[in-house]
Amino acid sequence: MIDVGRGYLGLKRGIGTLTEISTVRSLQQTRYIPPRPFVLLSDRWQGLLGSCADRLVIQHSDFEHLRLASTPPEAVRPLAMSPGTKRL
Repeated sequence: MIDVGRGYLGLKRGIGTLTEISTVRSLQQTRYIPPRPFVLLSDRWQGLLGSCADRLVIQHSDFEHLRLASTPPEAVRPLAMSPGTKRL
């Protein structure tokens, strides 16, 4: 599913979600998959990303591709604008 998605939406869940987000980002960094919209829905992601950047060998720039959204409509907007997305 990762290689066919036109974009990605991360919800506030558990360790599996964190693993999936890390996997997608690794594949994008190594150019195995092309850059695509990547949205994390929940205000809690900001704190986690900040902690990762502060405590691990991760640069804040590594998160530039991510968009943070507080509401579902805010999260869907960049995904809906992705090239190749069919309009309903």
